[in-house]
Amino acid sequence: TERLLAKCLDLVAKHEHCSMEDYMKLPYPSAEMYNMTISALAKSSSKNAAQRAIALLELMSQEHHRNLTWISEQDVDEKDYIVRSPRPDIINYTTVMNSYCKSGTKHGIKQAQAMLEELEHLSGVSQKLTDDTENRIETPLLYLTPDEACYNAVITGWARSPHHDAPTHIERLLQRMDALHECTGDSRFQPDNRSFHMLITAYAKSVQQKGGNNEASVQAAISAENVLCAMYQRYSDSTNDNNDETLVKPDVMVYNSVLNAWAHTGTADGARRAESILFGLLGKPSRKIHDFPIVEDVLPNTVTFNTVINAWAKSGDGDAGYRSEKLLDVMSSCDIRPNTITFNALMNAWSHSKAPDAGERIESILRYMLEQGGDVKPNVISFSTAIFGWGRSPDDNGAVRAELLLEEMERLYNESKEEALKPNESCYEGVILSWLHRSGNGNQYNGSYAAERAEAVLKIMKNKGQPAPGLKQYNRVLNAWLKHGSTGAKEGPNPVNRARLLLTEMSSNTTEDRDAKRSVAPSTTPDVFAYNYVIATCALATETADGRREAFFTAVDTFNRLCKSKDCDPNNHSYRMMFDVCVNLLPRFSDSQTDLMEKLFKECCKDGLLSNDIVRTTQQHLSPSLMQEILGPGVNVHKKKRIFIRDLPDAWSRFFGKRRQSR
Repeated sequence: TERLLAKCLDLVAKHEHCSMEDYMKLPYPSAEMYNMTISALAKSSSKNAAQRAIALLELMSQEHHRNLTWISEQDVDEKDYIVRSPRPDIINYTTVMNSYCKSGTKHGIKQAQAMLEELEHLSGVSQKLTDDTENRIETPLLYLTPDEACYNAVITGWARSPHHDAPTHIERLLQRMDALHECTGDSRFQPDNRSFHMLITAYAKSVQQKGGNNEASVQAAISAENVLCAMYQRYSDSTNDNNDETLVKPDVMVYNSVLNAWAHTGTADGARRAESILFGLLGKPSRKIHDFPIVEDVLPNTVTFNTVINAWAKSGDGDAGYRSEKLLDVMSSCDIRPNTITFNALMNAWSHSKAPDAGERIESILRYMLEQGGDVKPNVISFSTAIFGWGRSPDDNGAVRAELLLEEMERLYNESKEEALKPNESCYEGVILSWLHRSGNGNQYNGSYAAERAEAVLKIMKNKGQPAPGLKQYNRVLNAWLKHGSTGAKEGPNPVNRARLLLTEMSSNTTEDRDAKRSVAPSTTPDVFAYNYVIATCALATETADGRREAFFTAVDTFNRLCKSKDCDPNNHSYRMMFDVCVNLLPRFSDSQTDLMEKLFKECCKDGLLSNDIVRTTQQHLSPSLMQEILGPGVNVHKKKRIFIRDLPDAWSRFFGKRRQSR
């Protein structure tokens, strides 16, 4: 559409000095053409779509003035009737504001808000709420008066923005709309259902941003509920006044948004409140919240039940699975059909419950979905949820069952080629996590330890390449080998060797990707956690003298690589693990132990990562004279008196417990 618009303008420019008869035949772009082009940009995912949209708006204004200038020079009557180039109207501006809001940039919504305020100024609307005479417009452009669609564009933009104060901005806009409606009586300024719905959506998003399961998130959910109550009051007042033109009436989408806010609180109380609202909509007064506003002709739908089931899934309540099963029964009795999302939420509820048979229940739900198909046909989320469910299960064979589900999923995808059944990173991640959870029990599964099975899944991901393993998956497997090492198993693979090889593989993957200049595969560049897992695994290798020697050199080499890394720095845990290496792998009070611990202590102080644990370990293994030399004469180093970091210079522990700046 941009090219077509440009072609039309090019033809107009080439015949700029034509006769009036030819002028009327020129293909001037219409207002609809401009608006369609701007609208297409607003819907696109291009990063510069908003800038291109505002450029079109400016072009439209320039062409209009250019057309007016040309007509004013012509010797014709009724000049206003032959203006061919349209001027920007409120619809064009609203579309540009939508483009700003959908730009995906943090400042997009602020630019849309600024444009709205500019329209209020140009149209004289802002003058109605202020006595400011200095900035008064002598000839207001009434055709640019913002309407409810214009305000709702900005309100929607705030609701979908990442800004934590979005609800506050929306409330101010609603108050402004009410004030304008009150002083002008113009219905264009009156908030409608969408206005309030977006405020509730913003509060629901705010609950999610606050992390859930805290007082701030609960207060945000209460605020969302209060908005619904305010909507109901407006609706009730207009009904009592016999006003058929009311713009506000809570519908099922509004109620669903309030339920979503309670679901995001992640608490059992939030789930109970959501369930009570649902029963209120069902007309069951014995189970609804007292004095909560319910519109009689609003009935719950599938989304309503899905949201409440999801609330139980997020609640962490031990009975979440049972409560969700009962809601499914109620759903059936109300003749409301469940869908795939319903059963996914139900499986998720069982997955987070404490029921000993949760894994079996989840898989039975998945089997039912496979059998029924249609609207409840399972997708990748269904399988992923079932895999994670088995991973969280207390059943020792849970990881085996999770891996079998992944294999079945791969088979189904290979047979059907349905994208909805293609295993993604989350599915493989779930199986790796399942083995990680069992890697510290020392058990074997079909002749392999859990850490081996976790690494085998990682290798499958690497060989397939779709999805390719990333840093998270490698770190999970490294953690599995650490847990395996903590069991003290004398047989089977050497955890130190396996961890060292994985770390080397991670670095080589990164080098290959950089050499090939590829960015499709996820990064496997080792982070501080990866290095720490390897060092911690080495610290546990105390079985044999040869094993301790190999583990010691591996730990020192890993720590040195971490210190030289351009991608991360050692943290307090890195130093703590290295002190454990010194204590566990070197002869007590030997010169090698003393020298390394002294060096580590000084480097730790230099990096500002000293902690009480490190001070205590150093005090226990270094002589008082050496401690006195290191700490200085102002510190009492008597072994019976414990030294704390508060007794030492603040600079030595300046980054302990804080995010450290890169070197």
